[in-house]
Amino acid sequence: MKRLFPFLLLSGLQAAAQTQIHLPSQGRVADFSQSAITKPMRTGSLLPAACTVGEFFFLLSAPAGQNVQTCAAINIWTAQGTAITTKASGVVVGTRAVYNFDAGFGSLQALSDTGTEILLQLGLDSAVVETHARLQTGETLRCLSAGGLSAAYQCSLNPALESYLAGMVLYWTPDMTNGGALTLDVDTLGAKPVLLADGVTNAAPGDVVAGRMYPLWYDGTLFRLITVGVDTVRNGTAQQRPVCTLQYAGRIWHTVAAAGTKDEVAVCAKDSNDSYGWRLIY
Repeated sequence: MKRLFPFLLLSGLQAAAQTQIHLPSQGRVADFSQSAITKPMRTGSLLPAACTVGEFFFLLSAPAGQNVQTCAAINIWTAQGTAITTKASGVVVGTRAVYNFDAGFGSLQALSDTGTEILLQLGLDSAVVETHARLQTGETLRCLSAGGLSAAYQCSLNPALESYLAGMVLYWTPDMTNGGALTLDVDTLGAKPVLLADGVTNAAPGDVVAGRMYPLWYDGTLFRLITVGVDTVRNGTAQQRPVCTLQYAGRIWHTVAAAGTKDEVAVCAKDSNDSYGWRLIY
């Protein structure tokens, strides 16, 4: 009998070591704070197909912060965490825990942490996006020449033009009166011819007067004066008067003479032989 007692005692200890406790019915207070390790959830790389309401599951394959899944309805798992579902005009873009706000072209943004919330402030970059006030000043389309050339003009826009675009319009103010055919180089993008409204005819000497503003448009190859913008009556010397051709038909030239000498006024017109010339009218 003395030999049998140690055996029974050892068997009882082994049985006790294998005993499982049912916490809902047998446990009163479950304190795991001193436990070396705790794993209260099932884990796996795939969600179980079935679940009951209240179950938790740790999904190993989910992005960090979205691993915890709960069964909110029978057989339906829902990710828990800081992830937010984002929509654009009612259409879901995605659900992520990390957001990256990137200011697009023409926009400005400022992000700050107020201590209770993240504050996002958006605005327009007035150096890119036209504003009502800047439009009223006319600054964005105004191109002023400087350099003292009467054939190869240069001008600059603010902000600087990035490339010539067909259909673009600008308001050009030359710094010198032209001496004949001319070109315009905007923001060093390359010199382009400036022709009359037909896109074929070169400007005559004096058609572009220093200090006046001329609207131009770019047709994809060259600039055209939107309106002819020239004086019907021109003043100058006989040497400055251009050869009368179809280009100058209808122009009146006032030749300024020296003191004590009569001035002359002539009109460029053709005769019955279709020959053009300056016809003296005074």
